[in-house]
Amino acid sequence: MAEKGGYNFSIDQGSKTVNLEVNGQYDPEKQAQFVQDYNNIIKQVNPVEYTLFADCSSMGVTSQEYIDRLGGALGLYKESGFSKVVMDVGNQPVVKMQLSRVAKQVGLELEYK
Repeated sequence: MAEKGGYNFSIDQGSKTVNLEVNGQYDPEKQAQFVQDYNNIIKQVNPVEYTLFADCSSMGVTSQEYIDRLGGALGLYKESGFSKVVMDVGNQPVVKMQLSRVAKQVGLELEYK
């Protein structure tokens, strides 16, 4: 059974950064809530002026059944038009590989911390 997922958003207006902390994997209900919360956060900023910094160091490897949900989230980041999207995957090369592959599929350019 996958670890229950969670997330937390914050905005740092001084550094023009939207911070996102992600852990575990989401079920469909949690994914729907994530999208709603994400959209509410994005309404508060002009994404083209902001960096999205996602701390994924506690996310864990994504199983095949979650790849579409991951692609949906990365697609949201692309559509929002952030000046850049930076991911911190910690010491998880498989997570980095998964994020890179899915980001490429949705046309999102990622940077890694």
